[in-house]
Amino acid sequence: MCSEDLKKGLVARGLGEHVMKRFSLFILTAFAMLGTFGAISSLADDYDKKTIVTLDQPTEVPGIVLQPGKYVIRLLNSSSNRHITEILNEKMDHLYALTFTVAAEKVQRTGKTVLTFYEGSQGRPQAMRRWFWPGDTIGQEFVYPKNQAAAISARTKENVPEGQLPTAKEAGESLTPDNANGLPDSR
Repeated sequence: MCSEDLKKGLVARGLGEHVMKRFSLFILTAFAMLGTFGAISSLADDYDKKTIVTLDQPTEVPGIVLQPGKYVIRLLNSSSNRHITEILNEKMDHLYALTFTVAAEKVQRTGKTVLTFYEGSQGRPQAMRRWFWPGDTIGQEFVYPKNQAAAISARTKENVPEGQLPTAKEAGESLTPDNANGLPDSR
């Protein structure tokens, strides 16, 4: 190999190393950005506790009965009140319920979402009781309008938290929830 060929090889290798370093830096930056966006998405779900649930039977929630299907349950994006819950369709473009909740506790952490229900009876569906985000021991217990709470309590012989439904205006919502007028009196 002559010295001129050797020089060309060194120059080419130097250029290749430079290109490779720039490519490696680009890949590293791309992965760092992807990781950052993934973390932001994860933080958003952690903040609003967004949970996708599939109900296999009609289920009462404050002010409305949901039919079987997929729903999104999440905390309203409010820094002043962490106890307003939204129940939306899977696409999150239809608000079925806007409801107050109170803090609920459980002893053991689990790695999955936990929903508890009041048992359905006397021709009435089960009613959503508590919702816990994976890993949390503090969750949300649904607060039912007075008439609905009394009907659930009469059927189950359990105390059911009662209170008013929040208005869309109070919650700063642009969508009017289907449960705005509550359920008709159906004791």
